[in-house]
Amino acid sequence: MTETGDPVVPARSGLARQSHPALLLLGSVWASRWSHQLVGFVIVVIVALGFHNWGSANLPRIRWIAGDLTYATVFVLWPLLYWRYHRAVAAGGNIEDAWYLYLLRLLWLFGLFATALHWLQAPYSPPDRQIVSMLVTAILIAAGAIVTVRPPDRGDRGWAGTMVPAVVPMGILSYVIAEGASSLNRVVVLLFLFCLLMMALREFLQGQLNRAYAATLAAEAERDAGFRTKARFLAAASHDLDQPLQSARLFFDQFKRGSDDATRNRASQRLDWAFETMQNMVHQVTQHLQLEAGATVAKREQVAITTVLARVLELNEPAAASRNISLKTLAVKGSVPGDATLIERALSNFVTNAIRHAGAKRILLGARRSKGRVRLWVIDDGRGIAEADRASLFEDYTQGSDHNGEQRGGFGLGLASARRMAELMGGSVGLDTGWRRGSAFFLDLAGT
Repeated sequence: MTETGDPVVPARSGLARQSHPALLLLGSVWASRWSHQLVGFVIVVIVALGFHNWGSANLPRIRWIAGDLTYATVFVLWPLLYWRYHRAVAAGGNIEDAWYLYLLRLLWLFGLFATALHWLQAPYSPPDRQIVSMLVTAILIAAGAIVTVRPPDRGDRGWAGTMVPAVVPMGILSYVIAEGASSLNRVVVLLFLFCLLMMALREFLQGQLNRAYAATLAAEAERDAGFRTKARFLAAASHDLDQPLQSARLFFDQFKRGSDDATRNRASQRLDWAFETMQNMVHQVTQHLQLEAGATVAKREQVAITTVLARVLELNEPAAASRNISLKTLAVKGSVPGDATLIERALSNFVTNAIRHAGAKRILLGARRSKGRVRLWVIDDGRGIAEADRASLFEDYTQGSDHNGEQRGGFGLGLASARRMAELMGGSVGLDTGWRRGSAFFLDLAGT
């Protein structure tokens, strides 16, 4: 309400402001489920009256009466079909399935009685009336083809749905053969071809609908899988970040309570380690999210293989030394096109993974050329990769397990990030499953 007590009326769209209420009512009726049934009913009434007036003057009495009875039968059976639809819904049946069966039965009713009417009136019809009859038949064919396009989750259309567009053409074709009405032969043949075309179009639309539905299901499954993996990742992140945070609080407390410089120095070093661990974790997550969002752009330059391997060695040697792991490189001449920073980060992810989780004593970095490609290797002599983990090793938020089936810890981002970095450079990553002593990861890039 405004200050004067008048109700606030929301602004309407341009269409609503410009449309007459009668037009809005007409639009709502047309958009309803029954709109096309209403149109069909009006058309059938007009055609029935036209047939009655024309037949009384141009048909033998028996054919004229038979035609009127045919239309009367349609008007009697139509409500009965609707009653069956309503009864099925009231009994708890699916509305969409019941509606489909209702329309299918209605089209069979129209098709059978249209065929009967062709037999009754065609021998006495002038050319213009024959053309009108053929147009009505074409409408029935098109309606039968369109209505029987089924949602994939509603099952097969069945033989009745498959054949309903062809009911009238097949009936007319038998009439032409029986009566020898040569003047209708060409029209009937074209109508039959039109029927085949509409049925082919229906199959095309059904195929497109099926593929779209399958793609939607796949996308939903992928989305759900993403939600589940990210939920596991968040749980792991919360657990793994909590550990160094608790350690930092403990070391800080030891630092405050330390009675001598040596105790404070040890607490200070451990506090630095805890903060560095948390910083590395946050950096790893940030790096992966940037790759996942497409915010990282790869450069295209010639990178000296020896230089990039030496840089990876320099970055990771302190962590390897702290665990008594020997980290070495093999000198390799030449260069590889790519982004030096991304190559270093990808290889470092392999090395970090080996240092933290492989239980290795030696890690070797090397490279090998083959068929215009350069493959950069990170090989360790650790426990290797469990066979159950190999298929999903490079997927996002996937944590490997040791050979006892226990989770190794971490966010499960290092190998997935390496895969994304390789893809940015037009390369790939992988695990050599033929390696039997430890594990051998590689980054494969185009050579010079």
